[in-house]
Amino acid sequence: MKVLMFHGRAGGHNILPFLEYFNASTEHQLTFIYANDRTYFPKPDNIEYHKFSFSPFKLAKLSKVIGAEYDLIWYHGGHSALILFIFSLLRNKKSKFIFNVWNEWLIHKAKKGGIKGKMFQYGISHADIIHCNWHGTAHVLRETGWNDNIQVYYWGLQKENFTNHTVADDEETNQFIATLPEDKVKFFFPKSISPNSRHDLVIEAAEKLVKDGLTNFIVYLWLGNTNEEDLLEKYSTQINKSGLSEYVILQKHGFLSFGDMQMIWKKMDAGLQIAANEQLSTTFLEPQFYQKEIVVTDILPYRMYNEKFDLNIPLIPLESEAVYNGMKSIINGNTTSKEDLLKRYHAVNDNFNFSGNIKKIIERYQKLS
Repeated sequence: MKVLMFHGRAGGHNILPFLEYFNASTEHQLTFIYANDRTYFPKPDNIEYHKFSFSPFKLAKLSKVIGAEYDLIWYHGGHSALILFIFSLLRNKKSKFIFNVWNEWLIHKAKKGGIKGKMFQYGISHADIIHCNWHGTAHVLRETGWNDNIQVYYWGLQKENFTNHTVADDEETNQFIATLPEDKVKFFFPKSISPNSRHDLVIEAAEKLVKDGLTNFIVYLWLGNTNEEDLLEKYSTQINKSGLSEYVILQKHGFLSFGDMQMIWKKMDAGLQIAANEQLSTTFLEPQFYQKEIVVTDILPYRMYNEKFDLNIPLIPLESEAVYNGMKSIINGNTTSKEDLLKRYHAVNDNFNFSGNIKKIIERYQKLS
């Protein structure tokens, strides 16, 4: 199968599994267009790389790449309304166009209208299939009526999560693990800084914990591969002004392998997933897979997850007081039963294995071509 794939930010752990899968495949040929250079792109055994650019000369060359006939055009993310619009206009209409919507924030932007909103709506309505990774985003999309062919196909955790990783691929991992205190409750929030994740509520909760004399904890705000610099600066100032630099760490880092992230997760006590809107990212799945405590907000995707797999994950309001209470409970030793932790593990293990799921997705899409 001949595939054209696009993801503008090419944001690390989200897109890398796709590149690794196609690069190792002998059945498929992948052309990958991206907007941001990344050091972790696989060396091209079976991938043809093209960098997107708005310069007239480069865009003219790219138009030939985009307009060629493929079995499948798989457009990921959609951060740029203009790029989505360009792809929708230039692509060969004989090619099946799959728009993989990663998060409901894009739908909210589209609803606002204006030029960008109309471009998003055009891209959504002219796609042959809208691919959602979870039912929450699909539910929000169906309410718009912009496209009737909305499918939910799970992604999941990369294969390295399913094997025991004991030797770090990067010395940075060893150095970070060596700094972890043994006598404090360690909270891990590995999420890019953006309005979709409420790091500010975690900082406010930490400030209240310290004021109440609960100091036996540390929070690692593990920065993503793409962070909004104005928010990052705001949170850094918030931490410093509150005197929390000992308790809340904005952890900068290089790109680490899935295996190294496993080693880090195993050293943590709890995961934080304080999301304003989200699809169903690995940062929600990983603490369950590694049977860690979790503090997670009450938003539609997580409610649907809880109900579908009959889990007992306590969901909290999107408020600093609720985050405070969730963290306080864990610090005070109120832990989840082993039975519930194991049930959460099986929900992830049985349903969210990327290696198995990507094969099922490709088989479905092959039938379209």
